[in-house]
Amino acid sequence: MQITLKGGFSFTTMLAVLAASILLAGVFYYRTYGNLRPAQWKLLLGLRVVAITLVVLLLFRPVFSYQFSYQEKPAVVVLIDTSASMGVADDESGVPRLTLARQQVERWLPRLEQNFVVHLMQFSDRALPISSPVFLPQLAPTGQATSLSAALVSGAQQVPRRELEAILLISDGIHNAARNPAEVAGKLGVLVHTVGVGASLRSNRSFRDVQVVGIDCPEQMPIHNKAKITGSVEGIGLGGRPIQVLLEEDGKQVLQRELILDDIEGSQKVEFEFTPAAKGRHTYTVRVAPLADEKIAENNQRTAVAMVTEPGLRVLYIEGTTRREYGAISSWFLAKDPDIEFCSMYQTRQNTFVVRSNIPELKLTGIPADEETIRKFDVFLIGDLDSSFLRPEVQELLLRRVREGAGLLMIGGYHALGPGGYAGTPLGEALPVRLGS
Repeated sequence: MQITLKGGFSFTTMLAVLAASILLAGVFYYRTYGNLRPAQWKLLLGLRVVAITLVVLLLFRPVFSYQFSYQEKPAVVVLIDTSASMGVADDESGVPRLTLARQQVERWLPRLEQNFVVHLMQFSDRALPISSPVFLPQLAPTGQATSLSAALVSGAQQVPRRELEAILLISDGIHNAARNPAEVAGKLGVLVHTVGVGASLRSNRSFRDVQVVGIDCPEQMPIHNKAKITGSVEGIGLGGRPIQVLLEEDGKQVLQRELILDDIEGSQKVEFEFTPAAKGRHTYTVRVAPLADEKIAENNQRTAVAMVTEPGLRVLYIEGTTRREYGAISSWFLAKDPDIEFCSMYQTRQNTFVVRSNIPELKLTGIPADEETIRKFDVFLIGDLDSSFLRPEVQELLLRRVREGAGLLMIGGYHALGPGGYAGTPLGEALPVRLGS
């Protein structure tokens, strides 16, 4: 505790003023001492001393300062991988990876808890807190996927940022979900320590093994659109051996690819392109059948979970003639965006169109003229098409859909906008510009 005076005055100055004031009061009362009884004189002098003391304190304004220092332990989040790959026993002792990781955490905990508040979490495709270290022996490698990115984000959200000292990530490093973990870690603003689990057996010449070390699968895929899943396969001691790599959806084989294993350290990529046909949550597995002479069969597959959904947008693109814009927009933009379903068409002769579409249930041979079909689209692109090919009632249907929230884009051309006779038409009146003739 510390006492100071406002204005920078010293206590000596304050005490001197107080003493002088009390002395003057005593002198004044001494002159009238003969007219007062002793009890009266002492009472009045005491009251005057109290009043003078209060006035002096108000003038000098003493401040009482009290400093209390309390340092709370910073927090450390420990993330433990519980995906299926952590059940592999590739250590010389034959102990599974998850058991090795758990034992190491149990050895570290006493020292960590001396200086940090430790938060334990398990993760696979998502992260979950572990309420107490006593539950560590109950961890099981049952996760269907490994999302290091989701684990890092969840770990950083466990405690306020100002309290979080670091994140300790323990995993075999087989990330098979969306987002790059290194990029996510860089954006968190938190120190991340990684501890790898798993042995490298490539140096053992007698060892034979093939393993699926990763699966790159998007978290979301549009139905009836091409999707790509990539598996990473590595062979040890099996150079030149042909193997069959399978892609399965919910346990059913979708595709099969042949791969010739090499002798180079590192994985080989196997790409699968397919078209999802059913909406909902699906489990995708890249699998290699166990070979007769390999030691570990548990690492022959990797699994990821994805949602198959309706595409985000449906686009209707109409061109009145063949031109470069049509090929660029259809082939380089609409067809390559997995979140778009589209129907594009161009006119070869009057009212005869070539139609291209990736919407299976849509059967169009020309410009749609009924409300039910028009309402299926979210965006309308109208290119070099004369207004005479869009009857007023069709334009009204298009305009009604636009007013409900659909998008409209008209592309310039010799028969578009003003030159195409759209001035005064329903679509022309809806545009934010005044069209000429």
